[in-house]
Amino acid sequence: MSKVDAQVQMDAVVLDRVDALAAALGSSRDQVIENSVRRSLAAVALSEVLGLVRQRTGGGLAEESATDLAYSEVKAARAERAASPGDALPRRQ
Repeated sequence: MSKVDAQVQMDAVVLDRVDALAAALGSSRDQVIENSVRRSLAAVALSEVLGLVRQRTGGGLAEESATDLAYSEVKAARAERAASPGDALPRRQ
């Protein structure tokens, strides 16, 4: 996966917590921030898929069933993305 430099500004307290977590994990500041952004993007994608599932089913699925269906949709989307690489976000390894 190719990397690009990005400059961000954030609250000093947040950055201190990032540094503390990086030290506790034996990781770098950059890796902690990247992992956090990836998790946030994944949560947004899952929320969008859950919304689509609710629309398609008229909200008639139980929460657990909707979540299971959403996860299967996310897996299918990942498989599709892996089969046709392009400008999509890289998969987390």
